[in-house]
Amino acid sequence: MSQSSSSANKNGCSSALHRACLELQGAASNIVKLIDQEKNGSEAAGKEHNEYQDSIINALTVENFKLKEENGTAKSLLISNLPEYFGDEFGIEIKLIGEIDIAPFISIFTRRQSAKLSNESMITKATETCTHWQEKIKDSAWSPFKKVTIDGISKEIVDDNDVELKKLRKEMGFSVFMAVKIALEEINKHNPSGRYPVAKLWHVKENREAKLDEIMQGMLKKTTRKRKAGDDSTGQRPPHTK
Repeated sequence: MSQSSSSANKNGCSSALHRACLELQGAASNIVKLIDQEKNGSEAAGKEHNEYQDSIINALTVENFKLKEENGTAKSLLISNLPEYFGDEFGIEIKLIGEIDIAPFISIFTRRQSAKLSNESMITKATETCTHWQEKIKDSAWSPFKKVTIDGISKEIVDDNDVELKKLRKEMGFSVFMAVKIALEEINKHNPSGRYPVAKLWHVKENREAKLDEIMQGMLKKTTRKRKAGDDSTGQRPPHTK
């Protein structure tokens, strides 16, 4: 093979390699572009999906708030207009949430009863002291609470080391202290802005606010029982159906 022929072959190989390199670079560039497009498309789709989820969550939050508001209104109307339906009979009663239990006050004053004071005077004294603390709870300037984090969730609880509460516990004992603490907890949960007792329909056995369906079931049972008792007293029987 002549030198010129060898040189031509080398040049041809170089040209072929060069073209192959260019083609590979082009292919690689196209692949990168496709990956970028797919990535951008996924991000766009993901963003759209997240926005859709957020819109659903927001809508549900609004509806849940409306439902709670409507339930609260319905319960308030029941308390105002049909209080006779509630009591121990079906385990749902009207409870003043945030009202201090006076029993521990009466108990402590009775135990400390002086020979100079009658039992009636002791009860009066207990009532006055209990009322004093109820008014103190209403005072927004007094804030015996502290923030704590439990399982990553921040919440506000009664601060047992509050100066006033520590003094109360020392002077009046644990039971009186707990009566005030429980009232504070209830107020902080159910009426933190007003800080006065609020009437709630209460599930006695489970010590919680009753659900609307539980209330309606109880009312239905009581209504049915009243009607049955009325029929029995008049000698009437419900119509027989085949």
